[in-house]
Amino acid sequence: LNKSIDSDVLKAFKEFRLSSVAQNNCSPFGQNGSPSILNSTIDDFIEIHEYIDKKRKDWLEEFRKIDEQAKERHLYIRQTMADFRDNYERAQRKFEAADGNLKKFRSRSDSGAVPNYDERCRELEDIRGECDQARILHRDNYITETNREAQASPVSVAPPPLSYHDIEQYLSYRIPEIKNRLDTNKLAPSFYCDLSEHCLKRIQRPIAYPIEFCIHLLKDSLQEEGLFRIAPAQIKQKKLMTELDLQLIDKNSRLEDFGYDAHVPASTLKQYLRGLPDCLLTNALIPDWNKIPLLSTEADRVQRIGQLINQLPKVNYDNLRYLIRFLSDVARHSSVNKMTASNLSICIGSNLYPKEQSSNFSTPNLYANSSIIVELMIIHYETLFSSNNQIDIEQENLSSYKFQPVN
Repeated sequence: LNKSIDSDVLKAFKEFRLSSVAQNNCSPFGQNGSPSILNSTIDDFIEIHEYIDKKRKDWLEEFRKIDEQAKERHLYIRQTMADFRDNYERAQRKFEAADGNLKKFRSRSDSGAVPNYDERCRELEDIRGECDQARILHRDNYITETNREAQASPVSVAPPPLSYHDIEQYLSYRIPEIKNRLDTNKLAPSFYCDLSEHCLKRIQRPIAYPIEFCIHLLKDSLQEEGLFRIAPAQIKQKKLMTELDLQLIDKNSRLEDFGYDAHVPASTLKQYLRGLPDCLLTNALIPDWNKIPLLSTEADRVQRIGQLINQLPKVNYDNLRYLIRFLSDVARHSSVNKMTASNLSICIGSNLYPKEQSSNFSTPNLYANSSIIVELMIIHYETLFSSNNQIDIEQENLSSYKFQPVN
């Protein structure tokens, strides 16, 4: 019945719903201002907590009633037993006094001179007998009541089992409802989501939202020195990740609008690539990618890279091409930003590979192989990526990126 932890959680949920962040976070679907997936989910959590809290208060009220009944019963028993005990003790004292008087009267040395001695002796014996009977009666009553209370059924303090069943039944349909909405909502988080799931099912666009809009925020920062090399403040990167998950950025957004420097979206882009469940170059093709550095000439390596690029799923191809095109633009400004194709490949290459713990090669090989491959992609971008597959996102209406759900 200790509600401190749950109460704090519920309080935090309610405070968030009143915050400016929650009030400004509206869904693009349905009527203007309808709750977002985040707000709807928090509203559900509030309802669930309040339902459980009500059940818990009902239990507490039942416990209080039982406690009051137990206290009343306890007081009654104590008072009753005290009365029986007092009655017995009084009867015992009267018996002892009557027995003492009889013995004292019988032991008188002048019994022969006492008038009506025998009659008075019988009277004292009668008094003693009456006191003895009263003593035995009160003793029996005391013992009988003690045994009766000892054998009486104890007061139950268990809450009604039905309450637990009600909560279990309530959660059994509420939790799947929330999970289903999270799984099917178009504004589900982009980070750590499978690339094809995100692009083909959720946003139904060729380029992943974080890739597209991190690059969009960086388009005026091509001359930023150390781009993709210098790490930003983690708190700002996490904030941008949240804004990307909520799709709060559109074609009108500018870096200065968010108070970020260029290193924030650059590092966030690397984090998105690093967090893909199946890496951008695809886990299945990694053994083939790792053989490229073993080829003797650059021409052979470029040719093999082109072959593997064409084996990628289309969504991977499109996003890789979009990324490499931007990196080639950055490399063209290397005289100012100090980020040559080689430097960029060192900073970004490993993020296109699987995470180290899920791969079958060592860290040095990971960095070396990925750097060689990405550097060649940047240098030979025009050769490797056919212009027939050009994706000109800038020609699309980015302001309507928050799509309507498909019926």
